[in-house]
Amino acid sequence: MNDEKFSLKEKLMFCLALLIIVIGIFFWQFLKNYNTHNEENEKEISLKYNQKISTEKANVTKSNEPIFREEGAQQAYSYLLSACPGLIKYKKDVSRKYNGKSEPYDFMIEDYGWQDNFHEFLIFISKQMKSIPANFNAMGHTCSFRVHNQEVDVIKNPCASVCLGEKIAEQDHNYLIVNGKSVIRW
Repeated sequence: MNDEKFSLKEKLMFCLALLIIVIGIFFWQFLKNYNTHNEENEKEISLKYNQKISTEKANVTKSNEPIFREEGAQQAYSYLLSACPGLIKYKKDVSRKYNGKSEPYDFMIEDYGWQDNFHEFLIFISKQMKSIPANFNAMGHTCSFRVHNQEVDVIKNPCASVCLGEKIAEQDHNYLIVNGKSVIRW
């Protein structure tokens, strides 16, 4: 009665091999669907981001001056452009957003003497810069510009470089642009 062609051990090994193949196919399908889903989400997010940036840029380029509704914002933006010639020089690589009017922070009161509210503008630097020099290290930065009377507060070194249109020595401090010329570092 030796008509069994395969031993029990061989049958178990065959079943285990089939189980591994089935599990492998399952995971392959799962990862394939997971990667496709993530790629679609990333494309969708990228598309929405690019549309937002394109809209922002369109608002700047359709007219010479964007229109702000909040009191004093238009004047503050005009001053920002005069204080930061780099924003005009590199306009192809930047888009902007008005972030509102705020009360000065403690350091602004103590260091700058600001007592009144300031206007904040966010400037988005392109990830594929065409005109901003690479040594500014500004690619992909979001720059916060706070405008108060005839002064502009800039937090990051790459943003100060873009603002003034020239490379600023690297320091880890705020930059205060006064009358569109001087840079004071804190």
